[in-house]
Amino acid sequence: MSFKFYQLPLFLLLIFSSSLFSQDVPFSKGVNLTNWFQVNSPYMVQIKKYDLEDFKNIQNLGCDAIRLPVNMIAMTNGAPDFQIDEHFFVLLDSVIQWAEITDLHLILDNHTFDPEISTPPDFGVFLNKVWAQIANHYKNGYHKLYYEILNEPHGIEDDLWNNIQQSVVETIRQIDTDHYIIVGPAGWNSYNNLANMPYYNGEKLIYTFHFYDPFIFTHQGATWVDPSMDKITNIPFPYNPSTMPVMDPKYQDTWLGWAYNEYPQQGNAVFVKQLLDMAISFKNERGVPIFCGEFGVLKTHAINEERVNWYRIVREYMELNGIGWTMWDYHGDFGIFEKGSNGLFEHDLNLDLADALGLNEMDQTEFQLKPDSASFIVYDDFIGNNIFESIYTNGQLSLYANDDPKEGYHYIKWSDPKQYNHLSFDFIPNKDLSLLTDNNYSLEFWVKGDKPGSKLDLRFVDTKTGIDDDRPWRNRYVLDESLLEWDGNWHKVRIDLQDFTEQGSWDDNTWYNPIGAFDWSAIDMFEIVSEYSLQLPVNFAFDQIEITGQLLKTGSFEDAPQILIFPNPAENTIQINELTNDCDNYKIHDLNGNLITQNILGHSRILNTIQLPRGIYLISFYSKDNLIQTKRFVKQ
Repeated sequence: MSFKFYQLPLFLLLIFSSSLFSQDVPFSKGVNLTNWFQVNSPYMVQIKKYDLEDFKNIQNLGCDAIRLPVNMIAMTNGAPDFQIDEHFFVLLDSVIQWAEITDLHLILDNHTFDPEISTPPDFGVFLNKVWAQIANHYKNGYHKLYYEILNEPHGIEDDLWNNIQQSVVETIRQIDTDHYIIVGPAGWNSYNNLANMPYYNGEKLIYTFHFYDPFIFTHQGATWVDPSMDKITNIPFPYNPSTMPVMDPKYQDTWLGWAYNEYPQQGNAVFVKQLLDMAISFKNERGVPIFCGEFGVLKTHAINEERVNWYRIVREYMELNGIGWTMWDYHGDFGIFEKGSNGLFEHDLNLDLADALGLNEMDQTEFQLKPDSASFIVYDDFIGNNIFESIYTNGQLSLYANDDPKEGYHYIKWSDPKQYNHLSFDFIPNKDLSLLTDNNYSLEFWVKGDKPGSKLDLRFVDTKTGIDDDRPWRNRYVLDESLLEWDGNWHKVRIDLQDFTEQGSWDDNTWYNPIGAFDWSAIDMFEIVSEYSLQLPVNFAFDQIEITGQLLKTGSFEDAPQILIFPNPAENTIQINELTNDCDNYKIHDLNGNLITQNILGHSRILNTIQLPRGIYLISFYSKDNLIQTKRFVKQ
């Protein structure tokens, strides 16, 4: 089926369009889960950053939708084919499964977006190819999945963008006639550009716009705009001359100077509603469903009370006029958690903001950091729970390399890091490792490298408290050939936590020598750092990183054979090898711990997986009721 759009006279447009569209979108309110799939490769998506429990929390707030920004072009092999990497679909399938379990609408937002680069006039080639693949993959899937063609097209003429977008609608509809498609205007999805959109012929289309006005209020403190708004702070909303800060002279001859001078007229509810009326008029005149995909106020320099005022006015006016929304964002700098907090659902919700957004009241308790008392995983196919990666590298890095894992299915592969590149594992909340250190716990991991003479820093960094010139102090251990050979083979290393030594601190662009102040009771992160100038090319690999109480002598050793699963990924069956004879049963769970199936293990050691949906699973092997080992596998 092919669709065309036409520039019809308004009275014909109203008659024609009203027969095809309802006024409202199928969902009402939600959040954007940012900085999750907005990475440069599907092998850098930290899938456990969110899970089913987070989806349940969002549902309990009263939300019925999640918008998922995805750096879509990075999920492909690039031009000219733009073939989507299969690993992306494996990860996204799990996310969609969580949405389906919680009955949440899930908007797949193509966030292939660089504010410094205009949308290319030939971008339709990429868009058509990638959406054809997505539509083909999900055409018979979860019915509450939505396809948003492109986030904030900009620097491109409206007519050109409108034609590109129509072409993508046609491409999707030739494959998938079930799922809604979300279309938006050029000009950064601005409400100003809605009127320049044509009437798109076709069913199940939703129109979108974004709202961040007045910009000088919503983005005070933003450093990514030009000029930087880092000196703009404490702007009141509504405008109050007695509390309005004096403008920094550096903004006088810039657009920010103009915005500052106009704020007495624009910093009020009347002006905000006048701007929103453009979207409301578009909705009513066209007879089409429309939603606000992004709106919000940056926490950085905004006074919370003023921020809450803005959200209440915008949210209430949109809902009064039948416009659904997904706020930008959830955990980020525009999010719903208290500024500077750990972002824990039970402890850190900004309750005033939640009330302004019309969300459900949630009980909160004060968080108390307690010492860890047991082993925990930093990485084992995936980064561990409540641990978030922070990567700075000039080389290539994959969190999901699968060509030569030592255990399980994935390992971390790091190629050609330059000096001071790092892979950091940020503990949120911070960890108290004092008890584990006192009880002789160790850092344990598999590692290999292929360049003799190489060395890396392993270090724990404590928390800068802001009290009495405290610093983020480092405790370091140098990983070099005193522990293993860089011979391209896997080696297992255990290092006692007590054997790490205080190195000092880099803080406020200044180096501070150690003073014995490192604190094991307030650990912010664990880091692997290319501190030294390395001879390139060089490849490093890490697997099964954990803090463990199974203390052995510091150094390198080899483990006993591990249970092997083949093939992995699997389609219809898996073969189990290196399994002891006393293993007589198994259980399969999903990543959230839900039991999928359990059974007796036959002598053939071949398991049928044909009934399992696509996704990632844990399979545990038992002797009677005693757990022997748990492994991960992927069902294609």
